[in-house]
This record gives sequence, C-alpha cells and structure tokens, in this order.
Amino acid sequence: MADQEIKETGAVQIDIEISVDKPRDAVWKSIVEETASWWPADFWATKTHRRMVFEPKPGGRLYEEAEGGGGLLWYTVIAIEPPESLHLAGYIAPPFGGPATSLLRIALTAPSGSTTLLKISDSVFGCVDGHTKQSVAEGWSALFAAAKRYIEKK
Repeated sequence: MADQEIKETGAVQIDIEISVDKPRDAVWKSIVEETASWWPADFWATKTHRRMVFEPKPGGRLYEEAEGGGGLLWYTVIAIEPPESLHLAGYIAPPFGGPATSLLRIALTAPSGSTTLLKISDSVFGCVDGHTKQSVAEGWSALFAAAKRYIEKK
C-alpha cells in the first residue's frame, strides 16, 4: 500500500455584514422562501441542476436538485428563529476544498424599519489552508450580494 499523505487540519472564521434596503421580514422571506430565485448560476455544484430547495425548519435541508435523481446537500438546518437567525451545518467534500465541516449562522437585525443588516458567520474546520478563508469569504460575499440585488429589486 502506498504511503498516504497526512493532511493538516485547522479552523477559520469568516464574518461578513451586508446591508439590505428592505425591512427584515421581507429579507427573511426572500432568503428562506425564494432561494431558487436569487441563487446565482455559477454557484451550482451539479452539472444537471434543476433547482435549489430550502426547507426552513430544524432538520430541514438546503440542497440542489438535479436531473435523473441527482443532487447535492449543501446544509442541514440545526436551529431557526424566524425572522432573526438561521444556523446550518454542512460538509465540504474533497472536490470542493475539504474534507471540512461548515457551521454557518445567518442573522438578520433591523437597525431601522426599512433596512436589514445580514450578518453571515461561517466557522470552517477540517482540512483548511491559507486559501480557505479568502475563498469562503469571497464565496459568501458573492452569494449574498446576489441575494441583496434580488431582494432590493422586489
């Protein structure tokens, strides 16, 4: 048996804030009920994707549904407090930069009645390196920028 490389493990914390010019209830509804409408095409992980599904309840899933019964589980909901926060747990498989685990928190605060502050916190642990933090931060920034554009156009 050939020698197997032993990978180092570690953890990174990513914190991002995005201001959305809509009331918190409208932002919450768009995030949890209209995910498929704002999810960017370049974030699909499956080749034959059909839709993004979010089940906003404890144990619910955030997943891609693909043709032929295929798909990819992004996250499982571990806690939800409408319209204040979502807590999700997900796995990052080796083809996507892992193996690692992601604990994601999305919090919505309302500094004013017409503006919502989205706070995205992701703790990633497992096989991470110097590039992981930047890559994850850029990914969440792009994903939630797309959500912001969608929500503010409504």
